[in-house]
Amino acid sequence: MRHSLIVFAALFLSGFSASAIPAMDQLDIQLEGEAEGWLNATCTYYELGWISQTNAKVALERILLQAGHFLDREEVQRAQKAALTRDPDCKYIWPVLSH
Repeated sequence: MRHSLIVFAALFLSGFSASAIPAMDQLDIQLEGEAEGWLNATCTYYELGWISQTNAKVALERILLQAGHFLDREEVQRAQKAALTRDPDCKYIWPVLSH
């Protein structure tokens, strides 16, 4: 009986902590991940030669502009850092972010 109570308590508390992330924080995490995915894809397509340098630059500018509507500057910079860590050569086509 005591063992069952401990297992039940552990399951209850672990489920409770997973739902502790506020909805907006979860949305920010999701949007940051989505922005990072699009940035990574654009850099990869450019490096593979599937899109031109001009189209890659325009795509990155649009992705960053769109991400800026939903994410704060720090989150956008984290996505940028992750993309450039993954594809360092992408820095040559990366748009300069205004302050």
